[in-house]
Amino acid sequence: MSVLADGVTYIVTVALSVTDALGTPIDPAHDTATFDTAAPASGLIIAEIFVQAAGADDGKEWVKLYNGSATAVDLTQYTLRYQGNGSLQAVPLSGTLAFFSCMVMGCGDAGVTVCNQVMNFNPDIENGGNEADMVGLFQDSVSTTVPVSVVLYGVTNSAGYLDETGAVGAVDAPQPANDQSIAQNADGTWSLLSTPTPGICPPF
Repeated sequence: MSVLADGVTYIVTVALSVTDALGTPIDPAHDTATFDTAAPASGLIIAEIFVQAAGADDGKEWVKLYNGSATAVDLTQYTLRYQGNGSLQAVPLSGTLAFFSCMVMGCGDAGVTVCNQVMNFNPDIENGGNEADMVGLFQDSVSTTVPVSVVLYGVTNSAGYLDETGAVGAVDAPQPANDQSIAQNADGTWSLLSTPTPGICPPF
């Protein structure tokens, strides 16, 4: 079975004679369907983060990763970095993530039953504010400064965090309210979710 490439538009032509529910033949001119594969799902990405619990954040924060590639990913090649306690913190990853699969890390006390890597982000991940904060995924063998996936949230990227292209990144989302998550959409934009979705995979 062949594997579809990410970010490519495919055209599928129906070769059969198709009729509608009343038995009327469908115009052959309408026998073509076009669909896109979602480019943002390519490779290993940050799919969703939860950093702003009602009350204390300690033990309740989590990050969901998604492997949108057609092969398993060796997570030991990656490090998650985030803004915590006024400086960048680094969390090395471990294990392997199967293709088209998700993993949730953190959520030690959050009651998230789908947590794959139970841990407590210590110090806590910053919540965002006038000075935007970041959570980024880095393939250290390629670059420790340019992320392969990153989300910036808050008001202004005054710290100059880089995006996936190596340029100073634009802020992706505002500071979340209590119990909101920040989730990536299929087009690469980010949205606040009032109902977080740690157990939903694929994420879009």
